[in-house]
Amino acid sequence: MPRRKASLKRSSTNWICRITFKATEQARSAIFEFIEIWYNRKRLHSALDYQSPVQAEENLKHKSAA
Repeated sequence: MPRRKASLKRSSTNWICRITFKATEQARSAIFEFIEIWYNRKRLHSALDYQSPVQAEENLKHKSAA
């Protein structure tokens, strides 16, 4: 798992270095969007039995409906 995190860190750093932001707030917004909308929703969380938050929520809905 550490390799995946390291490669994700490199790839996330690479995209941010290729963009020229006109204001600090633009950069903050882009980084927030990457972390909250893309990374955190797709990465596997050990607290969720190595599921993404989206998968864990779907499983919870299915268990509640049953």
